[in-house]
Amino acid sequence: MLDYWVRLYRLYRLPITQVVVLLLPPTPETVIETSFNLETTRHEYRVIRIWEENPELFLNHQALLPLAPLTATTQPQALLQQVVERVNQLKPQQRAEISAYAQILAGLKYKKDLIRNLFREGMMRESVIYQEILAEGEQRGEQQGRQQGERSLSNWTELITQIKNIINQNNYSCVLIPVEDDIYPRNQFPFS
Repeated sequence: MLDYWVRLYRLYRLPITQVVVLLLPPTPETVIETSFNLETTRHEYRVIRIWEENPELFLNHQALLPLAPLTATTQPQALLQQVVERVNQLKPQQRAEISAYAQILAGLKYKKDLIRNLFREGMMRESVIYQEILAEGEQRGEQQGRQQGERSLSNWTELITQIKNIINQNNYSCVLIPVEDDIYPRNQFPFS
């Protein structure tokens, strides 16, 4: 934090207030520091514990709305419903994005079924962030599928090679005829 403060001050020569935003409560034994102290150096910064903040501020500012589900409440479902209502009041261009952000952050605190029930799923699917996350998941799935296919093909290749070696060592007379398929089209089968 001190390093960032010094860099910013050198660059802009303006007053700087640093803020650390904690989204979820830490474990009970975790100490949340608000300053850095080393010998004669003391650097202070503000710590905002979202779970202790009044939700009204977050509900009334579009940029803060996605953080609202993580704020202080004694009625979590009612708070999440308020977030949904505020999201639905936004312009259509902004609604999808802010809804996606709010749902992602709400997932840190609320059960998936509650989030899905309160937010319309179609709204989230319109979000470019949701689409990006989905595309990334599809890409990872395709890559894993290719890797598994390569391992299976490698195992199959090793098995055929072992069979050929056994046949050759024992002077058996046998011909292995490959079956044409998508993996080895005709004339490209490795065992001939």
